[in-house]
Amino acid sequence: AAPVPEISLPGVPPWDERTKLAYEKEVLGIHLSGHPTDEHAPVIRRYAATDLRGLESVADERTVLVGGMLSEVRITMVRSGRSAGEKMAMITLEDRHGSLDGVVFSSVFAREAANLQSQAVVMLLGRTDRSRGRLRLIVDRVVPIAEAPRHFTSRIDLVFDGDGEAEEAELINDMRMASGLLQQAAAVAVSGRGHAAEVGLLVRSGGMVVRMRSPKLRVVPEPDLLRRLGEVIGHDRIRLVGGHVPPTNDRGRRRGPSARQPAMAG
Repeated sequence: AAPVPEISLPGVPPWDERTKLAYEKEVLGIHLSGHPTDEHAPVIRRYAATDLRGLESVADERTVLVGGMLSEVRITMVRSGRSAGEKMAMITLEDRHGSLDGVVFSSVFAREAANLQSQAVVMLLGRTDRSRGRLRLIVDRVVPIAEAPRHFTSRIDLVFDGDGEAEEAELINDMRMASGLLQQAAAVAVSGRGHAAEVGLLVRSGGMVVRMRSPKLRVVPEPDLLRRLGEVIGHDRIRLVGGHVPPTNDRGRRRGPSARQPAMAG
């Protein structure tokens, strides 16, 4: 028998997860080992009304917030009407459970074009529509997933453990430092930066959990603020609670009540 030649393969770095999933989709037509939204699943669950599969049961004319990957972005021109000649987009949002088509009209496209990138993971705020038979989303806002906390957080809970190993003086000092950071953040104008969420304190003491809220203190949960708070009390003691859904600007179209389920704390 002829000898089997030895083949020496070059040493190459492994693909990152996103690249591997992209090649799976290209070759097989499906994502096999995972989904590009998996790493963002906790954020999407915290803020989204439902996954895309559950959206089928939502009635028409409901304002919903959903998350996923923009698997297709097709830019086209408006052919007639007052917006003739302006750009709009037809999109497809995808998650592990399904896909959803959407339309971004010209007025929204002009504002959100930079966030309409193919393969980007985003949160979409829009209105359900079945006027053409199949469910689609009339998109009002497109928010990159990394910016979701600052726009859709309703409350920031800070947890202080009075039953732990920390001394009382240390716990009080942490509270004062956290209060200073929050007061400083609240004093900065928030226009255009996101939604100012209310702040809650959860204090564990004597085997009980005491919840306190400030009726006036509100801050935008920006990354720098969350980082600095985490350095004081621990990153695992900061809980962002979803539930804030901004009003849509549908320019006079009929609007139904918001359809969202209670948000899960992350």
